[in-house]
Amino acid sequence: LAIDYSCHIGHAYEMADETTRPGKVRGALGSVGVSVLNGGLSTLLGTGVLSVSRSNIFRTFFLMVWSTIVLALLAGLTVVPAILCYVGPVAPIISSSRRERPGRGPVSLRRTRTPDPHG
Repeated sequence: LAIDYSCHIGHAYEMADETTRPGKVRGALGSVGVSVLNGGLSTLLGTGVLSVSRSNIFRTFFLMVWSTIVLALLAGLTVVPAILCYVGPVAPIISSSRRERPGRGPVSLRRTRTPDPHG
């Protein structure tokens, strides 16, 4: 879970149509930021009942899950976007839904077999 939030933000950054780093960050946070936050908050809510347990094991698990999710949300929604604003890639990436070249039709993703020179 700790890396998922950052990966979702990074992937949305790569797929953003903007041409500047801050624009791509805004696009990423606008498209998946709320979903990442909702996912983290629902996990916190779901594991919150462990906090009232009498068992040390459950309370320890509760603390581990909560600290992991809170730190992951902070990293994914603040640290990663801040880093991407300064050093993120700006070259456009062609997504699978936009694999068309202007004037030449769709791009084929199938590998072509090279003829075997030995027969």
